[in-house]
Amino acid sequence: MRFVLALCVLFASCATTSVERPISFFDIPGASFTIPARGEGSWSIERLVLEYGRATNQRFLFDQETSAVLNQTKVPLEKELVVLPAAVHSVVETLLVEVGYTLTVKRAAEPRLVKVEHGQRGGLLRVPQVNHADLEPWRDRPAYVVGTFIMLDSFDTIALANSLRATLSGEGLQTIAPLGTSGALHVQGPGPWVCEVTEMLLDVDEAARAKASHSDPEE
Repeated sequence: MRFVLALCVLFASCATTSVERPISFFDIPGASFTIPARGEGSWSIERLVLEYGRATNQRFLFDQETSAVLNQTKVPLEKELVVLPAAVHSVVETLLVEVGYTLTVKRAAEPRLVKVEHGQRGGLLRVPQVNHADLEPWRDRPAYVVGTFIMLDSFDTIALANSLRATLSGEGLQTIAPLGTSGALHVQGPGPWVCEVTEMLLDVDEAARAKASHSDPEE
């Protein structure tokens, strides 16, 4: 048990420090961000990402195939959209996710580098592993895939993971995996989904513990 817990901490700390926990990527831009509607003067998804990068002081990296596809894919807006600063990250990332692409932090320090990729089926150490207590900044970042570990005391995590497997989607981006019979569960997927799923599981686990502690032993 202690070995498994130590392994969880090791994975989380190593993966998180390897990407320098990109707090700077959560800075709110200083101005609104205007996205033109489709039609004459409309942007491709590649142009959207590049303009977003200029507005947020980030540099985006594309391989040749990704650049070609996104350059041919138009932003699907019927009307011009003026995005308030607090919503710029989530709106742009949602448009990117809609066409099947995710973002990966390559460098959090200046100059900030982010890779645009089609999906992300990497293993445990390919995406940032974030302590559960530090997940909140990822709640509105749908294009980033993150992982975290939680402990569940009231459930068989192997059976739980098996039962939840049928609900997973996202072209392999969403995974829920137990670490043996330790009660530890690894949850990995888009930031908002990971936040929601871990909160739900921990709430249910806490409710089950509370019910067990108040139940009549003779019942």
